[in-house]
Amino acid sequence: MSENIVLSCVRDNYNRMWLATVGGINVVDQNGETVRPVGNNNIISILEDSARNLWVATQKGIIIVNPERDGARTLDRAHGLSNDFVQSFYKFDDKVVVTTNGGINII
Repeated sequence: MSENIVLSCVRDNYNRMWLATVGGINVVDQNGETVRPVGNNNIISILEDSARNLWVATQKGIIIVNPERDGARTLDRAHGLSNDFVQSFYKFDDKVVVTTNGGINII
């Protein structure tokens, strides 16, 4: 694991556990035998949306990961987020509510 302090976790539709730590994301496989670190950002929170994308909260914005395509994109102030320091997520219908140090965003 990239760090021993786990701040958030989510199980995806493939029964993998995604662990958010202060040292990055760690993926635990279906059998719990392999842990694979992904990235090295300070991760605050993580959420899986209805389209199976993983929303990763960092101090530098949101990283949206599509595990099926091994792709990722970033949302930050340059893309309309109220602040780059993301605190948490909440699913509401088909939207994601994002809290930041600059307020609430509904995406």
